[in-house]
Amino acid sequence: PRQATTAVFYSISNCQEGLRGISFGNFLIKQVVEDLRRDLPGLTDFVTLSPVPGFARWLAEQAETIPSAAEVLDLVADEGWHADAA
Repeated sequence: PRQATTAVFYSISNCQEGLRGISFGNFLIKQVVEDLRRDLPGLTDFVTLSPVPGFARWLAEQAETIPSAAEVLDLVADEGWHADAA
């Protein structure tokens, strides 16, 4: 952890069924970022991988006219896409 430069957050409130629809993820992330910066000063980047509602639909619409969007859809169509080497 002391060598880490990036902290990644994922679906901070939607992971518990009882918390769905309650918008406090942003508040929690900001609080945790403060704590992490204090405890792990090497962290310089903070990202979220939380789902973006409507993103898949939007990307599919873009793929109709933007070749790079179509390429992304083709890449992730394979169930094992995440295991591909970078």
